[in-house]
Amino acid sequence: MSARALLTALGAASAALYGAVYLGRGLHGPPAGFNPRIIAYPALFLAYFAACWVAWRYSERLYGRRTLGLMLALAALFRTLVLSGPVADNVDTWRYLWEGRVVLAGMNPYAAPPASARYDGLRRELQRQNDPLYERLRPSWNKVRSVYGPVATGLFTLPHLSPFGRCWSVRLLMTLFDFAAALMLVPLLRALGRPPILALLYAWSPLCLDAFADRAHIDAPVVFLLAAALYLVSTQRPGWAGIALGGALLVKVSPLLLVPAFVRAGRARLATALLGVLVAGALPYALAGPGALSGFRDFGTRWQDNDSAHAVLVWLLGACGGSALASVSRVLVATLAVGYALYRAVTGDPTRPLWLTEACAAVTGASLLLAPIAFPWYATSLLLFVTAAPSLPWLLYTAGTMGWYTALWAADPATWAGQLLGVQARDTQPLRWLSFPPVYALLLAEWLRARGRCAGPRTGSTAPD
Repeated sequence: MSARALLTALGAASAALYGAVYLGRGLHGPPAGFNPRIIAYPALFLAYFAACWVAWRYSERLYGRRTLGLMLALAALFRTLVLSGPVADNVDTWRYLWEGRVVLAGMNPYAAPPASARYDGLRRELQRQNDPLYERLRPSWNKVRSVYGPVATGLFTLPHLSPFGRCWSVRLLMTLFDFAAALMLVPLLRALGRPPILALLYAWSPLCLDAFADRAHIDAPVVFLLAAALYLVSTQRPGWAGIALGGALLVKVSPLLLVPAFVRAGRARLATALLGVLVAGALPYALAGPGALSGFRDFGTRWQDNDSAHAVLVWLLGACGGSALASVSRVLVATLAVGYALYRAVTGDPTRPLWLTEACAAVTGASLLLAPIAFPWYATSLLLFVTAAPSLPWLLYTAGTMGWYTALWAADPATWAGQLLGVQARDTQPLRWLSFPPVYALLLAEWLRARGRCAGPRTGSTAPD
């Protein structure tokens, strides 16, 4: 069987799985049950990893417009099948819609949290319209101000203007950004001297399908803008790259640690453009008055979920000095993440085509392993960077982090599934303790191999002949 035929077969198998899960009668259970959207992911990831291997192993044979067209057509089909399924009950979607509604009402979403009396008029209007928008918000978030940037809040208005259902429209919007990122990868990989077929690593990932076409997370425009910024840097347009990077930061602050590497690659022109975009984006916060940024503080100090290194550090510090000392862990992991980002930015040769992409992959991966919060969809930007330089441990991470979804399951306590969830009640998302060790082990092996290549063979002579 040819490489292209094998890739086609794997794509067809994946499409059949997506169709069975999202279109099959009776297969899409309630969000709190054993949702087959999640149960099907092991099989989907097996097909995906096999396709990744084919794309990497036979990249020279898969270099052509017809093959790229087939790969992108299947990626579009996957997204269409997922979008055709029932709307996922994602509480984040309701927060997006709330902030968009606030903007359309002529108010500033950074001025106060949703529960504030400032929005009494809007809440009364929603009640008159029998609109459950406010009631669907997560109670723990109602007293926390927005953590999304002005570009994001602008995008949140669009589903309210759509002729389709607003929750489904959020999914459609994020899917369009997601697919645009997949398309952007093709010229980016060419500019980096890499096989364009490697865009499959992002375009076919079940993680991306779940994060965007299914659950509609706002990371989709972040990924697209980061892909655009990388492409613009690689094609010697640093000013435009700074604008794209600034746009990504004004959606979510998650790419902040990538700024030093981007600035080193794009130099003054990128830095100047980036600064200009951020200054303009700061205006809504300035108009909101004191406390406009308090949402970032509250989110950063209160939430912990699906973490690895940080969880171990919390346990160690807590054992040594109680809860007071355990709170130091956030400062420690933040310091390590910032220090590593700066280290990657000042080492290596920024004129090498893959330098920026590899630095971004390393910094993003390290920040995910160190962060107090590492939801699955946070890894989509990591996957973007890994397409240019495939890495088994990071690809494995994108599959392992999906174990977080056991938090959405419910089962009879008398069954094995119920007993697993009983463990989860004591230790949030226990499956991460099964998924993280192989990732760390493979990262260590990858680092040791790289060190061995750098050291080179020993010859016993200290001078050339």
